[in-house]
Amino acid sequence: MAGFLLLGLGHEDPGLALTAGALVAGLVLRLERWRGERLGRRLRRALEETPDLGASIERVASLLPRRPALRWAGIVRWDERGLQGALLGEWGWRAARPGQTALTSWLVRDADLPHDLLLCSGAEVGKEGAYVAVPLRAPDGEATAGFLVLAFGSCVPKRVEMALHDCAGVAVPRLTTTPVPSRAAPASALTALRRTS
Repeated sequence: MAGFLLLGLGHEDPGLALTAGALVAGLVLRLERWRGERLGRRLRRALEETPDLGASIERVASLLPRRPALRWAGIVRWDERGLQGALLGEWGWRAARPGQTALTSWLVRDADLPHDLLLCSGAEVGKEGAYVAVPLRAPDGEATAGFLVLAFGSCVPKRVEMALHDCAGVAVPRLTTTPVPSRAAPASALTALRRTS
């Protein structure tokens, strides 16, 4: 690829340089799109086929790139009628977990938007970084039954955003049958996984 660009830049014809630059840019975009689609397929399988929600969160976290850092991931069961959610499991740094009120407020405010993903800055949920929520559904229904919520250090990488679009609406078998951890449970019982890095 770089050879085409160098050939175009070394030639006196500016049209050739522009063509070479456009060709390289197009190839980079196609590669990024392909990588996003491949990641999307792997994330869908992690959510659909993994036997329990804790293992699903671990697989999702292991598939996502470490730069910018994935700080936290959680699966939230969502009640559309009551407009409330319950955190079923999480992975990562607790400091990046949005508070229940802030998380619910964001999901209520943005859940009816015509987008596949809900995106917000950390400031909107009382934290730093960037947050994304992916709507999930139960296998027996079409309505949103939950969200995969991810917190990144600075921004959601474009490839990850493309992959998460492919996961929107995926059916998660254990979403409505996993018991909600009680608030009185020890903190370690609420964390599905430990951060290993």
